[in-house]
Amino acid sequence: MEATAEFLRELRANLPISDIALKTGFSRFAISRWIRAHNDPRLPDFFEVVEAMSFRLLDFIALTTDISQLKSVAHDWERLERARAIAIELPWSHAVLRVLELDEYRERIRHDERFVAQKLGISTELVKEAIEALAETGQIKKDGKYWTPGAILSVDTRHRKNKYALKTWWSEVGLKRIPNSPNGQFSYNLFTVSEVDFEKIRALPCFNFICFHMFIF
Repeated sequence: MEATAEFLRELRANLPISDIALKTGFSRFAISRWIRAHNDPRLPDFFEVVEAMSFRLLDFIALTTDISQLKSVAHDWERLERARAIAIELPWSHAVLRVLELDEYRERIRHDERFVAQKLGISTELVKEAIEALAETGQIKKDGKYWTPGAILSVDTRHRKNKYALKTWWSEVGLKRIPNSPNGQFSYNLFTVSEVDFEKIRALPCFNFICFHMFIF
């Protein structure tokens, strides 16, 4: 019981219990009892809480079993692994996904690959390839005349053999674009923080987004 509670506390970090309750439908009272080791959750309930806290339930299951042999989640695992591969093989796919979320995109008469391409400064062929890959993995779906975000996947590529490949690629994109983007704003700030505060900053959900993605647009 204590081991389960300790794991949940570590996973929860600073996430409010009310947020976990909202995502899972469990009462705050029940979740508090699990986290404080007053009693153990049932296995299905435990899985729901893990997913709500981390969006990484499939990875958690894969730590202890051959998840590809579990019929109930094998397809989801295959799709997640394919999505991770696409993030490495076709990095622009996630930038395309972000454009498809814009109100400006929905204001078009219909899906417009040229608009997406111009927004990102890439070719329409690359946009088509990205959309096909995103649709294949269920990350987008056709909604009338537009593509819209589909299943929410936590595409974490840190476990890959070359975990810095994607960061290196995006950094190179930035280096190429800075000299040719006179209308953009590129800046940085230097400041000192304690080691404790730096770890808190690194733990922020938006840390990687701020450091490696903001410059794209």
